[in-house]
Amino acid sequence: RLESTRVTVPAPAWEHLHPPSPRAAPAMAAGNAEAITQQAKEAQGLAGMWLMKLWEALPGVLAALAVLVIGYMTINCVTRCLTKQLLALRLPNSSLHGQEAQEITEMESEDEEDMNGKHKVDRTLVQFGSTIFSTCLKVLLVLTVFSMLGIQTTSFLAICTASTFAVGLALQGQLSNLASGVMLILFATFKVGDHVEIAEREGKVMHIGLFSTFLQSDADLHIIPNGKIETVTVKGAARFTLH
Repeated sequence: RLESTRVTVPAPAWEHLHPPSPRAAPAMAAGNAEAITQQAKEAQGLAGMWLMKLWEALPGVLAALAVLVIGYMTINCVTRCLTKQLLALRLPNSSLHGQEAQEITEMESEDEEDMNGKHKVDRTLVQFGSTIFSTCLKVLLVLTVFSMLGIQTTSFLAICTASTFAVGLALQGQLSNLASGVMLILFATFKVGDHVEIAEREGKVMHIGLFSTFLQSDADLHIIPNGKIETVTVKGAARFTLH
């Protein structure tokens, strides 16, 4: 006697997938639209917040910009006026006695001494001083503007210090020229207009810079790094005066 056996075969997996109901489609579309609307509201709120912050910071930024421009122009104007006043200044000569004073007075040129026995201030020294004065004031101006903008100047100073140290290591030769130039300007070993011989080069001193000295000969212009100036021969030693 044969008994019937019933075997259950599982249906394919795709038969369990049913297309969405026509009633569910509008609900899904409404959910997507609501999500998009929410995202748009969040973006609009973020943009509005940034615009509000910019609007609140705008007066401070404009004030800092005005201080920067007016301060820069003022510093340049004051530096130019001070330089002109110092160049027009006349200083009395040192007290010398006897024949030495008479010889020195006769040897000095009319460009450096007037009829009252006074001489002009050294142009190189005035330009060097005005440059240092202007640079210091501009640094203070920048720090003031940063403070007005709410920027921490302490970190800025730290960055400047580190950068200066790195540049100093990379430019050791130029720093040597700079130090020599400052010493030449301050101690006035020779001055513009003197006829000198430096490093086997002879000519008239046209300019004493912080890094180089310019000599003009009959046909050439010699640019000598200040670090190489060791021995200087000033032609016409009788012109030397004590100040």
